[in-house]
Amino acid sequence: MDGSLLRAEKKVNIPPKEYAVLVILLEAAGEIVSKNTLLDQVWGDAEVNEESLTRCIYALRRILSEDKEHRYIETLYGQGYRFNRPVVVVSPPAPQPTTHTLAILPFQMQDQIQSESLHYSIVKGLSQYAPFGLSVLPVTITKNCRSVKDILELMDQLRPDYYISGQMIPDGNDNVVQIEIVRVKGYNLLHQESIKLVENQPASLLQNKIANLLLRCIPGLRWDTKQVSELNSIDSTMVYLRGKHELNQYTPIAYSKRLSC
Repeated sequence: MDGSLLRAEKKVNIPPKEYAVLVILLEAAGEIVSKNTLLDQVWGDAEVNEESLTRCIYALRRILSEDKEHRYIETLYGQGYRFNRPVVVVSPPAPQPTTHTLAILPFQMQDQIQSESLHYSIVKGLSQYAPFGLSVLPVTITKNCRSVKDILELMDQLRPDYYISGQMIPDGNDNVVQIEIVRVKGYNLLHQESIKLVENQPASLLQNKIANLLLRCIPGLRWDTKQVSELNSIDSTMVYLRGKHELNQYTPIAYSKRLSC
């Protein structure tokens, strides 16, 4: 309530004292409120008499347009006052949760098959955060989005709120993933980060770190960092990538060196 009354689509302002008395009567919902209670709660320690309360009730009746057929405030002599009409509490409509649409672009990697596998896993992993305000575009829509032209066309047609792009760079036995988070409106770069994936480190940490980056960069996402869980799908993908990397080390020269030992 904001100190006003809406009647016939017109706003009628209510003075502070009258407003306070009306609120107390409405909250009592038909129960009798004594004069002393009204005086104590509305005027506090101020030295006032019942005449001030009587004038306040009279003003309220005028504001409510009382007449003989429409009585709202009833006087019970020797007891107090009560609001004698049904009272219904009307809450404002709950705000609708905000949903942010995210396009995850395929990461640039040396092996396209590896890129497709990782892309699928990340999309699948981040899709679990839909209840927390994140809507991820499916793989079928984003899997072929690799060139600048493809990116611009996708953004223009589907208009997601944000997109993630990245590339994986080998770093010895490890890999470094360079990630960019971009707001589509204006193509503003929100964040850029390099994430090092150490050999034998659970690769689900990549998805966790991406989720935490999104939480920091996108206002309105509602999950707590404790809710970020590890995903077996990304683990499986990275185990595959590491296994293929190890297999590629077994060149004919490598075999010769091992046999000569």
